Formats: sequence, structure tokens, C-alpha cells
Amino acid sequence: MATNEKIVKPSLAIFAMLGLIAVLTACLLVLRLPTRGTLVLCIIYLSIVSYFLGSSLMEIEGYILDGFKKAAFTVGIMMAVGCVIGGWIIGGVIPSIIYYGLDLLTPSLYLTTGLILCSLTSYFTGTSYGCIGTMGVALIGVAEGIGVPIPIAAGMVVSGALFGDKMSPFSDTTNLAAATAKTPLFSHIYSMLFTGIPAIIISLIIFGVIGMNFEDTNAANPVKTQELMAAIDSAFFISPYLFLVPLLTIVLIIKKVPPILSIIIGSIFGVIVGLIFQDSFTSKEVILALFSGVNYDFGNADAAKLLNRGGLGSMAWIVTVALIVLAFGEIIQRSGILKSLLTAVSNSINSRFKLIVATIGACLATNLFSASQYVSIVLPGETFEPAYRRMNIKGNVLSRTLEDSGTLFAFLVPWGNDAIFTAATLGVSTMDYAPYTFFSLICPVLAVLYAATGKFIWTRDDEDTLEASS
Repeated sequence: MATNEKIVKPSLAIFAMLGLIAVLTACLLVLRLPTRGTLVLCIIYLSIVSYFLGSSLMEIEGYILDGFKKAAFTVGIMMAVGCVIGGWIIGGVIPSIIYYGLDLLTPSLYLTTGLILCSLTSYFTGTSYGCIGTMGVALIGVAEGIGVPIPIAAGMVVSGALFGDKMSPFSDTTNLAAATAKTPLFSHIYSMLFTGIPAIIISLIIFGVIGMNFEDTNAANPVKTQELMAAIDSAFFISPYLFLVPLLTIVLIIKKVPPILSIIIGSIFGVIVGLIFQDSFTSKEVILALFSGVNYDFGNADAAKLLNRGGLGSMAWIVTVALIVLAFGEIIQRSGILKSLLTAVSNSINSRFKLIVATIGACLATNLFSASQYVSIVLPGETFEPAYRRMNIKGNVLSRTLEDSGTLFAFLVPWGNDAIFTAATLGVSTMDYAPYTFFSLICPVLAVLYAATGKFIWTRDDEDTLEASS
């Protein structure tokens, strides 16, 4: 967190926050402005408030520019994901996943199989964005072909992507939560097993039950499915050998090649495969898919809707949102408004149960008001970390709680960067898929349950005893 963060009286912070709520309500609900416009107006409002709370104009400009700088990694991932979507479609990787998925999966098996595939993809790549942009896009295509409702399919994709991301040592948010709570990375991952594993098992059961109902209602349309498969088969060389492309990408990440570079190299692999095997496209079309996506007449409306996408240019709008969101998050953080409110809450807590519930609530509130996953991890984490020490609770309990709420809630806030990316990539609104992101909804409930019962709430005394006995 920045060293020049301002100190604001709680009464002034409450007044400023009420004003921000009024701006958000007026823009989103009354005027129905687009998200970017709403956040820009919120930045203007916060700039004015920050000035009257003691920040100079130069400092305010610095807040915004620092937000842009912090957006660099997120923007890089988004741009890389745009390239890999285009590269893996033109190379036949995503079409092959869709084709075999349509051929092998039934509605009853789709959700549970998809959840496992997304979990594995996200775990090994360490990025929920990469999983949503590749495996997620392919699985949405399968869902459309076999008649599974797209909001439910999207909820499944997000659930799997977040589970793998949370558990992966390659994930940026996993490392960020551990660092914020001042706990070793693998101690943090171990702690997350106690909410993550039960939550994903419960999610598998729920999706399995839903899938059984799809089979009973005969949701699939065989004629539509066969036509879609025929359109894909006529346009692409389809082969399981093409799955070597994502496998090579995963190997690069396991070998600790930086995620952005790994994804970009993966997209280049897709282009190389496209140049060799995909005869329906010219060399120019294959190469341009990295930048402008795929644009081909498949002779089938469903195939065109699924596969004419991707490319660097497709991320331009989302990149703009990312820059605005991170600038917004930085200014609300550095102005001291949220920090003042969270500190007041932290200082008033007198029980472990209240502390964990307050941490979850703080992460949710920070997500709502900063629209930033990173801010919702760092700000509550740094604010509540002294309280966890005061109550003798281990840092991996704090880091787990930050992930159970800060990381997961980010994909449920419609004006947040993560939710906007997901909605745009999968083609379904946040409010439509949110009720089906069971993993995101179950983890915080388990965290509250553990807080109430004292289960898996380890103390620093426990740690000392273990170290002394070892």
C-alpha cells in the first residue's frame, strides 16, 4: 500500500462514502449509464472529495496514474488472452474441443465434466482469465450445441476457473493474499483446502443434480448439434493432437515462464498449427487472427457466433475498463476513505467470529466500492492483519479469508473488471451467471461456519507448539 495514504476522520469518510453510493445509484439505476462512464464520474467525484480532504491536485493525479501503472499486469493478461483466443480458434484447438465435446458430452455429464476441466486448466495456468478465455469459450460452445442454458454453463466455468486459480501457486491473487497476510505461500494454500475442497465437492454435486434434470427434459437438439459439428468439421482440421498446444502452454507455466509470455507463446503455437493444418484459411488470415480475431463464413449461424471472435482488438474495450477500474480503485484506496472505515471496524472487534465475518464483509464492500479484486485483497488484509495478531490467529486464516471473499466476490460485482471481462468473453451478463457460481457462494458460507464453530481457525500458539515439537 502506498506510504502517502491519507488519514481521514470516520465521520468524513462516512459522508464521502454516502456521496459515492449516491453517484453510483444515480448513474447505474436512474440514468442507466454504461459502466465506463459511471466509473469516470466516480473518479471525478472522488478527486473532488480527496482535494477537500487534504490531497493536492498533483497527488490526485498521482493516484490516477499509479492506478494505470497497477493495471499493467491485468491489461497484459487481457491482451494475451485476446491473442490466444484468436490463435487457438484459427489453429483448430478451440474448435476441436467444441467438436469432441459435442460428440462425447451429454447434458447430464456436461456440467460436472466442464467443472473438472476448468479447475485443472486454471490450476495449471494460474489464471482464471486464461481459463475463461480458452476452455470457457469452448465449453460455452458445447453448451449451446447440446442445449445447456448458457447462464448455468457460465456459472460452472467461473466456479472451476476460480477454484483452480485459488489453489494454484502460479496465481497472482494467491501470491498476493499470502504476501498481504504475511504468511508463507504453501501455508496459505494448505489453509484454503479447508474451504476450497468442500466447496468444489458441493458444487460438483449441485451441478450433477442439475445435469440429471437436463437429460430428463431432453434439452439437446440433435439436428442443431449435427449441423454445428458439420460446420466446424468442414472449416477446420479436427484432431486430438491439437491439444498439444494447450499442453505446451501449461508446461511453460509450470517451468515458471511468466504467465503473459506463456499465454502469448501459446497463441503463437496456435498460429503455427494453423499455418500447417488449417487449409481453409490463408496465411494472412491465420496470422491476423492474433490481432483482429477470426472472421470466416462458416455457413452456419451458430458456428459463426461461437468462432468469429478473439484477437488483440477484441480486448480494447475491456482494457479501457481495466484502466478506469484500477484508477478508481487506487484513488479510493489512497484517499484514505475506505481505510478509515475499515480501521474503525477493525478496532471495535472483540471476538474471532466477528473478526472473520468483518473481514468477509470488508472484502465484499471493498469490491463493491473499488471494483478491484486487488484492492479488495490488499486493503482489508493490511487493515485487519494487526487484529488477527492481536487475537493470536495465524496469518493463513486471514489469507484464506481474503481469498474466500476478496478473490471470489470480484467476479460477482457487475461493474468490476473481472465480471466485465467474464461477461464479455462468455457472452452472458454477470447478473445471469452469478446465481450459478456455486463455488463463489459456498466458500464464504464455509468461512463463516468455521468462524462460528472454531474449526480450522488456527492460532499462533498452535504454530509455536508444532514448531517446538518438531
